Amino acid sequence: MPELQPLEWTRVQGHVYLRVEPGKLPESYGLRQTGHVTGITLYQVRETQVFDLVVQGFAVDGVNVHDGVGPCYLAGLTCRGNGRAGIGVAGASRVKIEACLLGNNGESQLHVGGLTQTYVVNCDLLDNTAPAWHRESGSLYIDGKKMMNAE
Repeated sequence: MPELQPLEWTRVQGHVYLRVEPGKLPESYGLRQTGHVTGITLYQVRETQVFDLVVQGFAVDGVNVHDGVGPCYLAGLTCRGNGRAGIGVAGASRVKIEACLLGNNGESQLHVGGLTQTYVVNCDLLDNTAPAWHRESGSLYIDGKKMMNAE
């Protein structure tokens, strides 16, 4: 268990720990947790575009491009504080992600698997809380470079 300062929190083995301020109890804070698994789920849709949104605080993914999606264009999104990833791409989906900010997510900022084709252009994938990206399978290109192994 890491040493926490007051009002700092961490997630360890699926549990959330918060260090309260001296003299306060957890019920002194307006603590919340999400009741929703994903912020946006795209499933078997064509010619889809999602622009300029902040998607945060969901149990699994902020945006989940699930299966049979494409072509899909995600641009100007900020995806942060989600349990698994800011954006998850799975199944047989084709997506272009451009000018997005992904950070403070649980397992990776971008999660790619299945038979996907994922193209990331001019994005900030912060590796501040988890790796910038995780590729189980599928094709992942970041700024034109094919990514072969998970980071």
